[in-house]
Amino acid sequence: MTAYEYILRLRDQASSTLRDVARSAGIADNKIDQVDAGLKRANTTTSTWSKSLNTLKRVAVTAFAGIGISLFTSQVIDARQEY
Repeated sequence: MTAYEYILRLRDQASSTLRDVARSAGIADNKIDQVDAGLKRANTTTSTWSKSLNTLKRVAVTAFAGIGISLFTSQVIDARQEY
């Protein structure tokens, strides 16, 4: 085997290895993109749930405040009637 043939063989082996590395990097890149997309979906879902819970909290606070005012007014009316 001549030096030229040896260099060509090394080049072919290196090219094959580099192609494998590039393919692996591409697969890893695709997996990272999938994970990133999943995290973005999870973030959107969490944000939606947070907004829904905040709305529910406001409704509950308003309802309890309304009930409290109603009970207070009823007690004031009862106290006036007794007086």
